[in-house]
Amino acid sequence: MRTCLLGVNLSQQLSLSIEEQRQVYYLSLLQHIGCTSAASWQAELFGNELNMGEVLTIDTTNPLEAFPTIIKLAGKGQPLLDRARYLGRALSAGPGAKDELSRIQCEVAGNLADRLGFDQAMLQALGQMFERWDGQGQPLNLKGEEIARPVRVVHLAHDAATIKSQADAETAINLVQKRIDRMYDPVIAEAFLQNATALFAKLEVDSTWEALLGAEPESHSWLTEEQFDGALLALADFTDLKSPYLTGHSRGVSALAEKAAQRCNLPEADAVNLRRAGLVRSLFQPLPSVYFGKNHPIGSNGRCSV
Repeated sequence: MRTCLLGVNLSQQLSLSIEEQRQVYYLSLLQHIGCTSAASWQAELFGNELNMGEVLTIDTTNPLEAFPTIIKLAGKGQPLLDRARYLGRALSAGPGAKDELSRIQCEVAGNLADRLGFDQAMLQALGQMFERWDGQGQPLNLKGEEIARPVRVVHLAHDAATIKSQADAETAINLVQKRIDRMYDPVIAEAFLQNATALFAKLEVDSTWEALLGAEPESHSWLTEEQFDGALLALADFTDLKSPYLTGHSRGVSALAEKAAQRCNLPEADAVNLRRAGLVRSLFQPLPSVYFGKNHPIGSNGRCSV
């Protein structure tokens, strides 16, 4: 949400069109919508996919940033021998693993965004979220202005907002200065640096949620009942991509909840609400950060044992 607020305010400083501002708004919120598709693989390589959040803001092409981060994250919090095993897995996977993960996440993000009703420009932009200004990104190796301008804005806004929350504004500003013309569009970076204090000040709000709703350029988008059901199905499938073990889980919960309501002779409106609630239930019940592979900790009763 902070990325979104920073991105929209920065796009206004750049005098982007309303359409580009709307792309910045939604790209900021949807840029990681494909992340669950890579969770089990990341957990297999590193022991816990949640550790990978620290990778989001580093320059993976810089060995001085990449290797210390891999060593730090591989098997983090586990016994020494396990850490060594995960480190071996991560290093043996090589750069190709990062490229493949980027490709998979972009593909899944585009699929889910399509189901949510976004246009072709948004789908194309989501496929560029791992590209870089200097052409060393993935999966298309786009360079410079080949990357959509809203994507370039979100790249900078994401890193600046994240580093600011992890450290402070000065650290975020210094990071952007170091990466001008490598990871960030120099025009966008200069606009940020000239207005950084004011842009960061706009993140200090009583309610980030309320500020986020108010920041959407032009009028809000509204869903029909049919579109709403389709969006809930997309959210359910997004959640279940967390692990191969969970394939179809949310849809199954939804169907059982609706049938139970009908068997209990509840009003049709209640049955519909229960069907919808079943689809998004798992969004609010985070799963443990473990890899549900051959030795996953799900017991015979279907509940997690850790």
